[in-house]
Amino acid sequence: MISKVIFVLVLCTHIVLSATGIQRKHEAVDSNLLESVLDPEECTRQIRTIRRNAMLLLQFSDAGIRMPRGVLTGNPVDMGNYHQCLGIDHQLPDMHIEGKYCSILVPVNQTLHLPRPQGTTSSQFDPYSLQVDNETLSLMEEYYKTRSKLQMLSGNFEGFEDDTRTTPPNPLIWMVFRLAVCIPKPCTTEQAISSLFFNVSAVGFKYTEDYCRLSNDKPWAPADYTALYQANEYNRTSIFSVHKWAKTDHVQSQWRELAMYRRNQNSCYVWMFSAEALWVTAATMTVDTFFTIGVTFLKNLHWFYLSRYVRVTPLLAALVLLQASYFNQFTDGPHWNTVIDQTQRCRNNWWSTLLHIQNLVHLRNMCVPHSWYMAIDFQLYVVSPLVLFWVFSGKKLHSWIALIGSLTAVLIGSTIYCFNINRQAGNLVPSRFSEMMDYMFEYYFNTLTRASPFFVGMICGYILHLYRKSRIQIPWFVVVFFWACSAGILGGIFYFKYRIKQFDWENQLVDNLMNSFMRPIYAVAICWLIIACVHGYSGPINWFLSLDEWRLPARLSYAMYLFHYPLMFSINGSAVAPFYFSVGNLVRKPVAKPKEEKDQDKIDKQNDTKPTTEETIDYNNVNGSIDKTLNTNQFPENSNASIEDNQVGGDSNENVVVINENGVSISSNNEAR
Repeated sequence: MISKVIFVLVLCTHIVLSATGIQRKHEAVDSNLLESVLDPEECTRQIRTIRRNAMLLLQFSDAGIRMPRGVLTGNPVDMGNYHQCLGIDHQLPDMHIEGKYCSILVPVNQTLHLPRPQGTTSSQFDPYSLQVDNETLSLMEEYYKTRSKLQMLSGNFEGFEDDTRTTPPNPLIWMVFRLAVCIPKPCTTEQAISSLFFNVSAVGFKYTEDYCRLSNDKPWAPADYTALYQANEYNRTSIFSVHKWAKTDHVQSQWRELAMYRRNQNSCYVWMFSAEALWVTAATMTVDTFFTIGVTFLKNLHWFYLSRYVRVTPLLAALVLLQASYFNQFTDGPHWNTVIDQTQRCRNNWWSTLLHIQNLVHLRNMCVPHSWYMAIDFQLYVVSPLVLFWVFSGKKLHSWIALIGSLTAVLIGSTIYCFNINRQAGNLVPSRFSEMMDYMFEYYFNTLTRASPFFVGMICGYILHLYRKSRIQIPWFVVVFFWACSAGILGGIFYFKYRIKQFDWENQLVDNLMNSFMRPIYAVAICWLIIACVHGYSGPINWFLSLDEWRLPARLSYAMYLFHYPLMFSINGSAVAPFYFSVGNLVRKPVAKPKEEKDQDKIDKQNDTKPTTEETIDYNNVNGSIDKTLNTNQFPENSNASIEDNQVGGDSNENVVVINENGVSISSNNEAR
């Protein structure tokens, strides 16, 4: 008992300190380190050394900037080679050269002051002069109007900017390349690019530095040590066994990945707004299923609040701890910023998530953002005893008045609210993408607008309670009518979900009606399914839903719901290249990881048997052989690589690679001595 009291006191102390800002916030990435390593003089010295060392210069160039591939299919991104860049570690007697990975945003539409070849009149790059077919231009235009909006699906609401209210005459003008540069650790991007490639200011090259990463820029925080301790204590429990199951959960949740980088963004965009994608894009309605059935199966009021909190909070708290620590440390990648942002928010705002009020106090910076559902669900549980008090009184009239009255009050309140805010009826409405954030904040995460399925479920639960010992007698033609209505409701929802995704959709009245009544009507259809299964009016549907095979997924569903989201963004954030989009890949990706890990283990074992770069390498040719040692991380300071075209060797076209103390020499033999 004393230990429980101490735990509660410590928890309350942490909550108060975090809420008041007194407690120190530990950064997920050490921004002070990025600032402290900058040294212009040391940068100049290192760049001078790099320019004299051709192989070292090749390492920086190979890991850095290059033109994105697949621009006309919608890919404006090149990620370079993240791990190769951060793996550069060159020790010299008087300096230590390390790589720093930076991401820059380069607008296509800019005037470069380059030397003009003869016969040309201007060095200005003119996107209008590019001959691209109209269909591709249209797709790219719409893609760049939606790209930033889809970023909010990662939960990063703070960095959202509405820059798509106007459309340029040519979308290539609006295109921004996201490129990677690999530079020495003490350098800024401007100093490194100007010294290694060209003078940025003289040429007129415009870009924006997005972020930079170092190999040791993720410091350990108290949350990391806490997570490590818990892992050691509970390494034999099933909490971490959720990992593999989470990869197979919620295929429809993969639609959040549509906001990630794809090689063929145009194909992704076409599919996303087609009828074929409804099984993914309309899956947001399933959340209302949980609101409905959660209260349907409520049995009693004993320990009502405490039992509910104890059931849902421990696993959520474990996820908050992992998000604040392990998920940031266990891997890394060129676009790890989403995970960093999630980690930082959990370190700052964890207390509101554990109190289930994050959608009220930290709407734009929620820790574990997909837990907004848990917050609304718990808030509805808090107010539900006001209705259940009359239900458990034993008087049917009072019960029906309380149930119907509460549902009516919620419907009236939400309808007035929806007609007042005038938002679109979905989060994927291309004609109103500029209002997507307003829709999410004012409607999607709002307790009032999401409450009606909960109260419909209460009515359904009361009906099941009244007939718990007897079977409801319903004529067969009424059963057929109810099934037809249920199918019509589901079909109508899918139809309007498809219609609002069309570019010509503009009907505010229908939007308001959908926002007001679509979810409670959907809950009614789900309630009929439950009643029909319980009382024997569902035929093979009840047989299918009652299979024993559903027991294990049912027990893991809550854990999978919590863990699949951060795991998905960790996997995407660690990707080293844009992912090719296809429906097959979208479905295969969450379940294929274990096989890929096995294949990688086989490759690693094979690589262990191969000679490393430290070992002897023999280069044989017609004139003899060369036996030298190559180590790319231990170049002499003044080493060079040169390519010579020597006229040696009759008709042969062999290359001779010479490795000596001065560097690497590659000779081409083209004639006899």
